[in-house]
Amino acid sequence: MSRVLLALLALGFAALGGAGCGGGSSSGAPAGAAKKLPAASGSPRELRVQRADLALVAHGLLGAEPSIRREVVAARAAWPGIVAGLPMQVSPASRALMAHALVRTQQIATPRFISYAGELTGAAAAIAGLLLSFEQLSQRGWAMTLAAAQHLSGSQSSLSAAPGGTSSVALTPAALRFVRANASLYIGGVYDGHYNLSVIGERMREAYAQLGGAVAFGGALRSTRIGQLAGFYSPAVTRLTPRPPVSAAGS
Repeated sequence: MSRVLLALLALGFAALGGAGCGGGSSSGAPAGAAKKLPAASGSPRELRVQRADLALVAHGLLGAEPSIRREVVAARAAWPGIVAGLPMQVSPASRALMAHALVRTQQIATPRFISYAGELTGAAAAIAGLLLSFEQLSQRGWAMTLAAAQHLSGSQSSLSAAPGGTSSVALTPAALRFVRANASLYIGGVYDGHYNLSVIGERMREAYAQLGGAVAFGGALRSTRIGQLAGFYSPAVTRLTPRPPVSAAGS
């Protein structure tokens, strides 16, 4: 049964896209983090569509803010216990904080625009991608980190071997070391998701200016709304600190 667990954890890492090592530049940016937006371009009609899309995304982000704020609070509460990697025995209190963070990711009020993000244009599409990556990396990262913590602590003693059936798991020391070492990848995924969340505000500000600002948007998207978005979707509010080491459980 150890092979089953190892396969599940490997699949979890694949689902994270290999992004969750917390590595990257010295600024804390994960590998592959979004760069600054390219300059807006297109015909007058295309620019009008881009402005409409950006306004739609902005209002969706404003609506999602309360539920995302609750997720960030839960993530920050759990973060000190995992940022340096999982110990061989994870305390019940730490596992409870992880479980709460996972629930909060599942309770995020995902904006409707995510369901048709592929149809968005210009900067709106890039910003929608940042939000989607935050949701996916955070949810999968917390789920896999919690699963690893439960196995290390012996609090999860069965796996589904077939529909409707379970089998007890007795992990070898080698399997436990594998679980602990790979937990750093899942922890990194949580960090990377929140990093992407934290740059949304700046990307919104850049896009708003490039597309003509308050004069061009008028009542469709006021500058005060951009200020609200930039204030919340920012490193100070939504990024997790400190950054995890590249291999948190390597020792």
